[in-house]
Amino acid sequence: MPIALVTATRMEMRHALMGLAGLGGLARDAGITFADAPQTADTPAGERHGAGTVRGVPETAALPARGMAQIRLAERDVLLVVTGVGPVNAALEIGLALGARTDISGVVNLGVAGSFDTLAAPLAAPVAATREIWPEYGLADQEGFVDARAIGFPQWEDPADPGGHIWDSVALDPVQAALAMGFALDPAWVHGASLTVAGVTGTPQRSQALRERTKALTENMEGFPLALACGLRGLPFLEIRTVSNPVGERNRSLWRMREALTGLGEVLATLVKAL
Repeated sequence: MPIALVTATRMEMRHALMGLAGLGGLARDAGITFADAPQTADTPAGERHGAGTVRGVPETAALPARGMAQIRLAERDVLLVVTGVGPVNAALEIGLALGARTDISGVVNLGVAGSFDTLAAPLAAPVAATREIWPEYGLADQEGFVDARAIGFPQWEDPADPGGHIWDSVALDPVQAALAMGFALDPAWVHGASLTVAGVTGTPQRSQALRERTKALTENMEGFPLALACGLRGLPFLEIRTVSNPVGERNRSLWRMREALTGLGEVLATLVKAL
């Protein structure tokens, strides 16, 4: 049964698959070859490496701009799912994927994220999510913070368990999820809760307030709906994101987007070696 590899953007998917370049046989079996490609004005900044080229670009018709495609990797079927950015797009595409392929046995979500604490989750470091939190659902107070329970409508009600409501968070166990899918995590990877937002935090003040309120370590834009969908289907869900920037910091000179994108390939290579 296939595993779904999910990213928000084609750029993240490409960089994740670049990690297979050093695992030659696995990449060839997946139908992926690698070559330098001309750099154009439209090449995203995270993919530019100077000298007019983008190095090690995966060449495969299977790489979707959005939606789902299938490759064969380490004798397993892997569905590549590109959702588009944000929780609405993520919910839409994971719903379509799970509806179309009822045989999906687990979901791995790779992407970039902001860090609320760059000492605990440094720039470019991989972070495995131990909880997904959605702080934008519920009743907003005058300070702009939202209480999910105050609105009275949970995200999910388990008819078999009157107390089994999901309001604004989903607990995750990355170690067990990895084992269930045949992966092994690098023990050096950081673990922590992740916050999903539709509107990225744009000030240090907002960052500090969210950190204090939610205890999240990272901020992302797609994780909660993916975690919720997998939880409702009883599927293992593993979310690993590399840190591209401090949350609330809009000075891009302090970001490490290129390193974070490169790190996605290292993460996937580590996971695949265990298969």
